[in-house]
Amino acid sequence: MKTVCLILGLVCALHASDAPSCRAPAYHRGQDFVNPEGRGSIYVSVQPSDVAVNSLICLAATLRAANRQWQDIGVLIFSSADAADHFQASTAEYQDPTAWNSRAKQLRAAYFLDAGKHEEYLEMMPLGYKGPASYNTRIDLPPANPPQCRVSIKGRCLTSFELPAYPLEALRSRAHGEIRLHGIITRKGRVTDLRLEEAESEPADPTVVLASAARHNLATWQLEYRKHKDEFSILYSYELMGADTSAVVPKVQLDLPSRILIVGKP
Repeated sequence: MKTVCLILGLVCALHASDAPSCRAPAYHRGQDFVNPEGRGSIYVSVQPSDVAVNSLICLAATLRAANRQWQDIGVLIFSSADAADHFQASTAEYQDPTAWNSRAKQLRAAYFLDAGKHEEYLEMMPLGYKGPASYNTRIDLPPANPPQCRVSIKGRCLTSFELPAYPLEALRSRAHGEIRLHGIITRKGRVTDLRLEEAESEPADPTVVLASAARHNLATWQLEYRKHKDEFSILYSYELMGADTSAVVPKVQLDLPSRILIVGKP
């Protein structure tokens, strides 16, 4: 091999430059729908600790370097091998919708490549397969600047969460108010040690209900792993829509890192 490289030094150098300089996370290769022309989709999974922007950017570069024949590809990146092996985009394939929802929520990101259009990007998808695109983050590859997620706390991307809901009990009593919680983000990206810093509602009785709803929502958060813990404080504002509105579902606005607005209709 050394002799070949000396003779074909230029070729060897070119191949070496194709390899990404970063270290990609280990991944499981699940369902593969790529045709011989390099078009289609493939499902892979990584460990939850590797669901991080920089790790997935490196994974995308590694996949591209190992599959130079790819032309028009979508790679769905899940946080479980079961989802990568069995997820189907159509719910018609499932007798039990619970199984579909579980696997759909384990979609964490997607890598897209269209060689003909010179388009390549990573999309972080914290709400899974059917989540609103407004919470996704598109990162064009290779990134020109350090990538930042649309939803993040303390510089850590929110990789998975559930949208907060307006408690039905509070809606029935037309209660509204604000709840401020202080907590710790662990090294593994979970929220712990929540402490109520401020709570007020009108009428006063539903304060406990609103605080419980805010705590429940924070329990669904998964952020990027880090080597250190982070403290944070966040305000949940519960507001009521006017009677003249036709909206029937709560409106959620994430003004991270400091505030989350939940608007409901009684």
